[in-house]
Amino acid sequence: MYYVNLPELPINVVHSIQIQANVMALDENSYSGREYNKDKNFAYTEIEEFLYSKLVSDLLLPKLKKPTTSYIFVLRNKQNIPADFPPHLDLYRKLSLNYIIETGGSNVQTSFYDLERPKDDKEFKTKNIPYEDLIKTQKYVLSKNKWNLSNTQVCHSVENLNDLRIILFVVFDDNTDYETFTKDYTELLTEVPNLLTVFNSNKFI
Repeated sequence: MYYVNLPELPINVVHSIQIQANVMALDENSYSGREYNKDKNFAYTEIEEFLYSKLVSDLLLPKLKKPTTSYIFVLRNKQNIPADFPPHLDLYRKLSLNYIIETGGSNVQTSFYDLERPKDDKEFKTKNIPYEDLIKTQKYVLSKNKWNLSNTQVCHSVENLNDLRIILFVVFDDNTDYETFTKDYTELLTEVPNLLTVFNSNKFI
C-alpha cells in the first residue's frame, strides 16, 4: 500500500464532501455485510458520486494525465462498540485511490488478506469472505488529508471504527488497474509501513 504525492484537496472541496457525506449517513438502507459474519458489529456503508467530481478530476489531471470520477464512501457505526466492515473484494474498481476526510476513530485499521481475485474471474462480483477463511497479511493505520493507493482486488477490511469515516475515492475513467498505476506513477509513491511486518520484526527484541 502506498501514499501518493497528489495535491491536497482545497478546504471548500473538503467542506462540500463533509456536507454530502453527512446526508448520506442518514440513509437507513445502508449496506452492512452483517449476513456474512453475524457475530460481529458491522459498520454500514454508502457510496455516491461526488457532486463536484469534475473539480477533483481537474485538480489531479496535471499529475495523473487522465480523467477520473470521484465518489464519496461513508462508513458509520450504529452501536457504542467498535465496528468492522467485513473482508471483501470490490465489484468494479481495480484500485482504490483514496483521500481520507475523517478516519472514523484514532485506531481505525485497514487490513489485507491472503486472497486475491483470480485474473480469469468472469463474474467480477462483490464478494464477502468470512474472517475464519482468511489469513491477515497486512495492516495499516492511514493518515487524514493524504492520498493513498491500494489493490481492491486483494481481500480487505476496515476495523475498529468508532465514528463516521468519510473517504473520497477516485476511479480512472478507463478503470486502470493497480499494477499499471504502480508502474506508470512510481515517482509519486511512498510505501506505507505494514504494521504486521513491523510487529513481527520486533517481537523478539
